[in-house]
Amino acid sequence: MKLYDLGRTQNAVKAATGLEVSHAYEDLAFVEHSAFLIQFDPKDMKRMFCHFNEDCPVEDRVKLMSSLQKAFEDEGLVCSAGTCFRLQQVEGKEEIRILFL
Repeated sequence: MKLYDLGRTQNAVKAATGLEVSHAYEDLAFVEHSAFLIQFDPKDMKRMFCHFNEDCPVEDRVKLMSSLQKAFEDEGLVCSAGTCFRLQQVEGKEEIRILFL
């Protein structure tokens, strides 16, 4: 079991965007409003990937990514661009599925 650096990740996200990490599950850190999520790299404990919700406008993604990269760097971490995702309600259940595009 790997222990990811959630504390510094939370600090970087808050400094870059003013948003909070709402919760973490396995290798993912979910951020308020779901505009993006952070995925920890199991091969490099100092590297993360930022995946954007497909509904987040491209111009916002560019600004957010720039701010996130700077804030992660300030924390001694690396934030790389990931891919886009879509959240999908699982029919008949109180579950959300993440579809990476």
